[in-house]
Amino acid sequence: MKKYRSLLLIVSVVLILSGCGKKELQMFPPEKALQIALQTKEAQALLNYRNGALAGCLEKKVVKSCDSEWVTCRDNAWVVQYLLTPQCPVPVAGTGQGDGRLGMNFVIDGMTGDIISHYPEVEYFANDRFCRDDADCVGDSKECLNFAAAPFSHSEGNPVSCRCREAQCILKE
Repeated sequence: MKKYRSLLLIVSVVLILSGCGKKELQMFPPEKALQIALQTKEAQALLNYRNGALAGCLEKKVVKSCDSEWVTCRDNAWVVQYLLTPQCPVPVAGTGQGDGRLGMNFVIDGMTGDIISHYPEVEYFANDRFCRDDADCVGDSKECLNFAAAPFSHSEGNPVSCRCREAQCILKE
């Protein structure tokens, strides 16, 4: 009998350590991830940008991070994307115009609701010339704007004519 108790104890310990009998935690539904993203200052900046010019033409998409082309696979995370549609009053990526950067992406922990990352930052919508590096700047010989503001300008846009200095897009000299 003592032999069976030892065996039962060993089997029990192995099952506990392997997680057997433990309820698998589930991610919250994608609709909640969308609600979490919508409440951020970044999403509000995008929706209110240029007096709400984009609010009615954004597609909202939620996918698991491992099914996203935008981020590295993370267990238990949602990617929330706000993407421009052809109905938007600016050039849209995939239509032969626009580079696809105007929009918003969030990575949200599917268990806690914490925002792991987002892009772009709210500063891009608060300041038409805000930049982090030269690739953020688009313009022509007259004006340089960041990628969020540039689609609203009437310039032809030549990225080689601009650069980022002290977080501002400026003309190259």
